Amino acid sequence: MKHQTSNHFFSLSRLISLLILPLLILWGCDNSSPDPCSPDQRRGKVITTTELGNYSADQIHSLFSAFHINFELEPVANVRVLALNYWTEDPFGREQSVSAALYLPDTTADEFPVISIQHGTIFQRDQAPSVNHLYSLEGVIGVLMASNGYIAIAPDGLGLGINESFHPYIHETGSAFPVIDGIRAVRGYSCTEDIPLSPDLFLIGYSEGGYVTMAAHKVIETDYGDEITVTASAPMAGPYDIRYIADTILRQDNYDNPGYFGYVFMTYNTIYGWNRLNEVFAPDVAYQL
Repeated sequence: MKHQTSNHFFSLSRLISLLILPLLILWGCDNSSPDPCSPDQRRGKVITTTELGNYSADQIHSLFSAFHINFELEPVANVRVLALNYWTEDPFGREQSVSAALYLPDTTADEFPVISIQHGTIFQRDQAPSVNHLYSLEGVIGVLMASNGYIAIAPDGLGLGINESFHPYIHETGSAFPVIDGIRAVRGYSCTEDIPLSPDLFLIGYSEGGYVTMAAHKVIETDYGDEITVTASAPMAGPYDIRYIADTILRQDNYDNPGYFGYVFMTYNTIYGWNRLNEVFAPDVAYQL
């Protein structure tokens, strides 16, 4: 394995504690969902699975130690990691195959709760969880939660991982559907492999993942409440009020992270057909887009 370092690893202890503790406290709340072994839709059906790695509890602990990650929750069980490919739908209603990292505890239990981990902003397909399945925030949370008896999924989302369409950055259904269908895929895979699932379902995410978590939770409650119930969610540091965030950024004379604004504008320009790239990008850049 090739080790990579990043400044955000050194603050993971506090961040992961904030993300996970509310979920652990709320574990056990009543939840219900229909029989996942009898899906009535194509969205969420598993296409393929690919083995990514197997990690012992000691290896996971060593990983945390190498990055100076210290927190009360310790790795307990060994963890198996898969790339999970499944069907979803893009904002235009087109069927798309997408990918996710799936973290499975190598242990027995009467039931396993499910946790979906939404990644922060990334700009390249090979930064997605199904590729960078261990040395990332989502990877650290995924192996930690799986090692403590959860089945964890980290969806890549549209336009990332195996999917070659565009990434619908900060767009409600474009963000929510890969999460919802990822949950369906976990249920379908668990049925195939005779893995007993708890009715408990948790959603967490940071930065873009905070927005995606909030969007997924909203769409689930609005349109999928008869199928999916969220036990608890922890959306953190996401741009939830889009208009306020846009107004705040546009009032500034200088903005240090223009890539984020370009990401959002490209999403809305593509989905809503604005055809206004020249208003945001320099002519030579707009021409290439």
